[in-house]
Amino acid sequence: MTRKVINQGKQSLKPVLRPMAQRVQPLVDKAAGKPQGSSAGPKSSKSASTATAKATAAAYIQIAKKVSPSYSEKPNGLTTAPSRQEQNRNLKNVRRLQSESQIFDGLVAGRGLSESVIDSVREMLAAGETSRVTSMAYRLKAEHADSQLDQFVLGMLLLSTSSTENAWAEFSKTSDPVLRAAAATEYYSAAVSEIGAQMQPTLMSDIENGHVQSWTDKSILKVAQFAFTAGLNDEVRQLIEHGLGRPSDRMSNDVAAELRRLSLWLPKGPKRSLPSMSGKTRPFGIIGYDQPSARSRNVGDYIQTLASIGHLARQTDIEVTGDSDIVKFFDDVRKHVKPERVIGGNRGKLELFELERDANVYQDLPDESWAVVFGWFMHETFGKKFNIPFHENLRPILISVYIRHPEMLTPEAIDYLKKYAPVGCRDWQSVALLRSVGVPAFFSGCMTTTVDTLFPEPQPDTRRGTIRIDWKGGGSGPSRTQAFNEVRDLSLVDNLKLAKEWVDSYAYDYSEVYTSRLHAYLPARSVGAKVKFVPGNKSDWRFGGLIDIDDTAYEAIRQGILDKLGVIIPLIADGADEETIYRTWREITADDMARADEYLSQAALPVASSSRINTALSQVKVDVPTDSDSVAIFIDAKQGEFDLLPQLVESIDRNAGNRFTIFGWAPAFEGHMSNGVFKDLKNGSIQLIRPVSRTKPHADEVKALLPALLETVDRLIVVPAAARVDDDLTKLASIEIAASDFLAAKDDDRGARTNGLTLLRTFARRLRDEHSKSLQFLFASQKRQFRPFSADVMVLDGEKARRDELPAATLGVMDEYGYNYEDAMQIVVAHARTPLSRQWNARPQFEAVDEAALLNWRGQPKPGGRQYAPLADATARS
Repeated sequence: MTRKVINQGKQSLKPVLRPMAQRVQPLVDKAAGKPQGSSAGPKSSKSASTATAKATAAAYIQIAKKVSPSYSEKPNGLTTAPSRQEQNRNLKNVRRLQSESQIFDGLVAGRGLSESVIDSVREMLAAGETSRVTSMAYRLKAEHADSQLDQFVLGMLLLSTSSTENAWAEFSKTSDPVLRAAAATEYYSAAVSEIGAQMQPTLMSDIENGHVQSWTDKSILKVAQFAFTAGLNDEVRQLIEHGLGRPSDRMSNDVAAELRRLSLWLPKGPKRSLPSMSGKTRPFGIIGYDQPSARSRNVGDYIQTLASIGHLARQTDIEVTGDSDIVKFFDDVRKHVKPERVIGGNRGKLELFELERDANVYQDLPDESWAVVFGWFMHETFGKKFNIPFHENLRPILISVYIRHPEMLTPEAIDYLKKYAPVGCRDWQSVALLRSVGVPAFFSGCMTTTVDTLFPEPQPDTRRGTIRIDWKGGGSGPSRTQAFNEVRDLSLVDNLKLAKEWVDSYAYDYSEVYTSRLHAYLPARSVGAKVKFVPGNKSDWRFGGLIDIDDTAYEAIRQGILDKLGVIIPLIADGADEETIYRTWREITADDMARADEYLSQAALPVASSSRINTALSQVKVDVPTDSDSVAIFIDAKQGEFDLLPQLVESIDRNAGNRFTIFGWAPAFEGHMSNGVFKDLKNGSIQLIRPVSRTKPHADEVKALLPALLETVDRLIVVPAAARVDDDLTKLASIEIAASDFLAAKDDDRGARTNGLTLLRTFARRLRDEHSKSLQFLFASQKRQFRPFSADVMVLDGEKARRDELPAATLGVMDEYGYNYEDAMQIVVAHARTPLSRQWNARPQFEAVDEAALLNWRGQPKPGGRQYAPLADATARS
């Protein structure tokens, strides 16, 4: 790469990016109605403002044309800001230019070509330019494979689009320290996820050989955090010392602060040790929310802990010692327990300490520590580790639990939860999730419903006015946000005091509360305020059983928690043995478990009626071949893929070892058929599935009906139009499919679709205001774990599909919930699937492709386009 090319690239960017930075903001300000110029000066006249707006709009047009040659929108009268769509389009183009400039900038700054390419790739991925990175990776693979750079580019791509498993498969192929240094964050992110502490020799080598000298300050921090989750404490300490020892121009203040905070969690650090414990009294944890990753900034979390303290405070004859600040706060709130909630006669002693819910594995806990543990399970540490099982010395009473990430339910976590089950869940979604993996669970509702224990009813009630908590519906009066960064800087006790102030305002100041926050809605209702709760999405996973409930249901939640903890806490304080406490827990939750059994058993996925199926079948027609030796292939052509059909059909015909019949939805094929494109097929023929009524069914409905529509076809191969076949596709008709399975298909490697239980939750959220239907859907579907599959390429067992009414089940889900065919198939098929070899559904943007029988480009750069050739070259040379 010559200096001339470098300079040309840099010069072409300067006139675009500088004016954009300098001139776009005034246009935005003008569109927002802000005065131009200094805010301290006098307001500009109308004519001056118009002149400024015209100049700014004209500048935007000039810049936009440089950024996007296809720019066509002209701000009205040169005074109105362009549309949001136009702004976003140009912003994307700016990001693309910035990513491309990284190579030039890196080389000019003295960085090597490999490092500059990696910098550029990082920027492209941040800008969503995954197709460009795909093209770059396979061009490097085809032409510069000996440089190993292609493996790092591909690893970075897969880390962004797919899984750490696929990314690590590429990163682990090379030991080049220069490449590893350039992509240290990405390399060690994949390494810690896939091999954990086994990355220690490589990391130690990078430290001892000085390779970390070239790492960025952010890479130092990120790798130290990743290493911390793998338990490599010595290496973490050395990385921290190296980072903090750098000159200030190579270490930002923010990164330095995070390194210092991480050091507090190392062995013998202040975050690990507890205040001196007597060792004579049973330790009892008060839940806090600190952890090596960012600690909670939500007052609502501390309202939960405040509510939990009420269950101990109401036991007037239980003595407490321990952390002096916690004990002092406890003694204060104990004075204000509602008289009707006071329980006497239960004697015992507890020693209180702060227990970090999400980081207790890093604390030095006393033997046989107990705690009532609730809330969001779990916040990952640095995105890499769910800290469950908890500390081996902790004995938890699990109630009001919300399972946020199904991915946390590893075999070890499941066994741990079973050990201390039944688990009381804050929401019904968590009940269904835990039940699906075999963990006994019941619906308990939220701990904050009981916070009124510490807030006697006002006499007289002088509350008036309305307060809005994170409310987006407008209106006058005071408003607050429940999450703010200052919370992170306060101690547990200071945050509990803050939480008490918030609930005080609901109990004694405001008669009405408008909020989108669960932990404003429930505690405000607990202390008697009238609450209007309107969350952003009523089908959010957190709300099942808590939203739109009447006073009777609310009181049942509150009293259920009060009754259970009113039995368990005295047993803990009195020193009862572990077996007795958990046996009692199972006994007092038995009725709730039975109710959950009954409630969950009523749900079933909808199935389309025979009349619905027959009506749908009557709307289409297809001539099914009588040749029993002909292999049936259905080509699924979506909008935008019709032009790709000739190339796909030609590749199928060229490689076919058996006669075949291609079936296709007529609207996709008719244009090609009329032009005679397919007339010269040597090994097969094409049959069209045609609409025969004015009510033309949707293509997805046709796909759902395929087993019934092609009633004599026992094996049906399904492929996408955006594919290229380089082997005999007809061989798939003879692969073995398990008797219990509907089809053969490969795992879905897309990053957001690798866990079936998570995918089902995502589907449920789409129902939004239909939250009751959303909940019933989860009850019916979330009954077993499964790995999502790629429905682009499938081999359907037509005979089993007809026998077990797969079309009716699939169409029923589509009709009831509005899901598309591919998503409905995930729900209905679940784990009734035989794995298909990866070579028959190779997806270059989501997995490394060396050899492929079928290249699948759906949702990626398309065959025939300028980004197709690099992969063709790379696979040809493999």
